[in-house]
Amino acid sequence: MKVKRTRGHHGENSPKTQSGFRSVPILDLLRPHLQVLHDHHDHKYLFVTQFGKPYQHNETFSNKFWLPIFDELGIKYRRLYNTRHTFATMMLSGGYTTPHNLAQILGHRDSQMVHQVYAKFINDGKFDFKLDINPY
Repeated sequence: MKVKRTRGHHGENSPKTQSGFRSVPILDLLRPHLQVLHDHHDHKYLFVTQFGKPYQHNETFSNKFWLPIFDELGIKYRRLYNTRHTFATMMLSGGYTTPHNLAQILGHRDSQMVHQVYAKFINDGKFDFKLDINPY
């Protein structure tokens, strides 16, 4: 998926920085669910109102889709934005990507922000080597 525009309270805009223009990989686990949503209508946005328009406010989307999920599952509410942090944490702690690659996916200029925020979750692999070796 390519990120070329952003949506917020003030409508549609360009990303804040050049690094905001990016490609975001879609995990195989998520792809079929997004495909169902995509095939449900013929709009360029995945989530649209009953009038076929993109949501103007995060709160509207949250109230219609996000909040009911938590009610149905009986779990504590989390902001939609928290999914970004959950993704970053899981990708780093599982060793699925590097801080540099994650920074590109998240739209950061470099990996400095990733290191500052997520350092404790980075799987540094310090014990991921054979212990029966003789390096001398």
